[in-house]
Amino acid sequence: MVPLVIPTRNRPMSLSFLLKYLGEFNPGQRVVIANGSHHSYLAAYEEAVRDNDSLLQIEYKEYDSGLHFRDRMVDCVSGLDDDIIFVGADDDFPVLDTLYQGVEFLRANHDHVVAIGGIICLSMLDEDQFNAKFLHAFSLQDEDIVSRLSKYSQWAFATSYAATRRDHYLERCNNLQLNAMKIFGDYNVGLHDCLAGKIKALPEIGYFTTKLATHSRFGPPSRLHYLEHAQETLNLRDYYTEKIASTTAIDNQEARSIADKLIAMKIAHWTGGSPQFLDGFGCSSLFRDETVRKQYDAFQDLFRQGTAEQKKLGGNLRKVVDAMLEISEANSDNHGEPEKYDSIEYFLASTNGGISRP
Repeated sequence: MVPLVIPTRNRPMSLSFLLKYLGEFNPGQRVVIANGSHHSYLAAYEEAVRDNDSLLQIEYKEYDSGLHFRDRMVDCVSGLDDDIIFVGADDDFPVLDTLYQGVEFLRANHDHVVAIGGIICLSMLDEDQFNAKFLHAFSLQDEDIVSRLSKYSQWAFATSYAATRRDHYLERCNNLQLNAMKIFGDYNVGLHDCLAGKIKALPEIGYFTTKLATHSRFGPPSRLHYLEHAQETLNLRDYYTEKIASTTAIDNQEARSIADKLIAMKIAHWTGGSPQFLDGFGCSSLFRDETVRKQYDAFQDLFRQGTAEQKKLGGNLRKVVDAMLEISEANSDNHGEPEKYDSIEYFLASTNGGISRP
């Protein structure tokens, strides 16, 4: 049984609904919870675990609330013996049938580090209105590392919601310790994956992610973030120069040129040049990739009455939406940490849009 590792912080109600979802659709699934919450939330977490323990194999770990998210995850994942893991937040709902296909693929193809399906991101605008956005993934299976990096940079995607090799995940954490600039978040993770090995995209939905107004999360940095933190941007360029030179036969000068292009591509996308807005993108090989097209078809069919996709995942979608409605109405998650701040609203205001990271 591949473990689903769930980092969580100050969101016991969200975790409870995720565990109920897993108990209904994947009874017996092994779940490892890495809880970094303030002590005022711990009783609610323990209740959520007790309520769902009979349906799932739950391993519950509590960490000091002051421990950094990265250090918490390194400790948690390092204690696992499994070669492959799943990792998802406490408010994100996996389609484990898809992810287990990825596990089978990784075990048969040792040159791959990640296997990922498409992602549906659900945002709750108000109690009567939801927004559904599809996030693609395509395979990066070139033997040449630079080709993988170049193709990924043209239309980057999040690679975290996937079947992932455990040792590679730990290497990722070290990479993020060195390079934590906001605008390069998921992009940085994807580049690291491309350097380490190949990526397999699966032609099905792999995850439902959710966004609620009552949940704190990283706010978007300014469009000039890369200039406001120019030295960090240059440091990141130097990091990838060294990584490319050390993992290929390319000399430092050419490696620097490649790193420049990777950084410039992300800056271009961040400042308004996203590829999907370019003329002709709909006819491009990236958009017309067979796996991407199947993912998009699955996404569209999920919202059409009577389709095979709706019969397959319609129940999952209904469960996720119901959870979002109840969590939003109760509004008990993120209600504050008494020793630090009175409420999440006060915290966000006092930190100019800060974050309580799950």
